[in-house]
Amino acid sequence: MNNRALLVAIGLCLLVAGAGKLLTYAPASAATGTWLLSVGSGLGQLLGLWLLVRNGTILGTVYARVMLFLGGLLLLGAAFKILHWAGANPLLVVALAGIALTYSLRFFRKREKGRLDVLKLLFVLAFSSNALLTFLHLAPREAAYVPPMLLWLAVLDFMYVEGRTRRVDRG
Repeated sequence: MNNRALLVAIGLCLLVAGAGKLLTYAPASAATGTWLLSVGSGLGQLLGLWLLVRNGTILGTVYARVMLFLGGLLLLGAAFKILHWAGANPLLVVALAGIALTYSLRFFRKREKGRLDVLKLLFVLAFSSNALLTFLHLAPREAAYVPPMLLWLAVLDFMYVEGRTRRVDRG
């Protein structure tokens, strides 16, 4: 799937989420609207994250392999937490702190940094800290809005820069 197809799919997800939000205002269709809003925004965020990862420079590096391992630990810790097994919190702390530390290290070792790089770093740090505080039942409910907003800002910045690059290339 190329960038254009991904951007179209993200746009469709946003339309579904917007339609869902509108439906939540009608009492008869509030449940359907909530479902459409959740599915549209969630799928749009996943596609946006995939867009940023596949167009980034982290794939194929040691940082990507470390983060993939830490992502596996995160899933394992989440499964432990859901099943109420011992060791869930240490797994989650190690995984989330490791993801934040690994991505921060990669960011600071990168020679050229742009606005998109800063937004991605802020997203990773917000996601890791918010997820950790949520798993430990310490996060306020409103904190859940910060990582998705940073992700959407990064996707919008990518779209803006990509659009400007295309216009310059066409000359």
